[in-house]
Amino acid sequence: MKGFSRLLLLLVIISFVAACDSGPNIVDGAIDGSTREFTVSDVPSDQMPYILADTITPPSNPMVPEDLSSLPTFVGTLQMFQINGIDDLAGQYFCAITLYPPISSRAYSYSNLYLLDYGTENLVRFDHSMLQPCVVGDTIYVTGEPKVIAGGVALGVTMRFVQPN
Repeated sequence: MKGFSRLLLLLVIISFVAACDSGPNIVDGAIDGSTREFTVSDVPSDQMPYILADTITPPSNPMVPEDLSSLPTFVGTLQMFQINGIDDLAGQYFCAITLYPPISSRAYSYSNLYLLDYGTENLVRFDHSMLQPCVVGDTIYVTGEPKVIAGGVALGVTMRFVQPN
């Protein structure tokens, strides 16, 4: 036990000596009294997209806007409709756009495209933040992923970008 006490005392003394070392002396931005000068120039605006797109952390720089060019954009008139085929939502109104022109498949022809929240994929109401500058009857452009909803009876789109006309 006496050896352990001596070892513990030795560790305390070494820790105290190390804590008392002040390290390099920093005075007015200089280390150890030497002067350092840094020159900073403005980044040209034409180079800014390359700097923002630079990969700093995998998978990419979080400051870069999301690339939506691979997603389709739908154009239509903003409307409010009831959705059929979902019993829990019967009698409730949700936002949709009447498409120009309708989307046709082998089984269905979709003239209305229901708007879905991107994060939750829930049907949206008119108080959604992306629809604030819009009113019913406006022609809007909606960029997002189309989704089959209500068991294939209706078609929705996850709103990634909404632009009023």
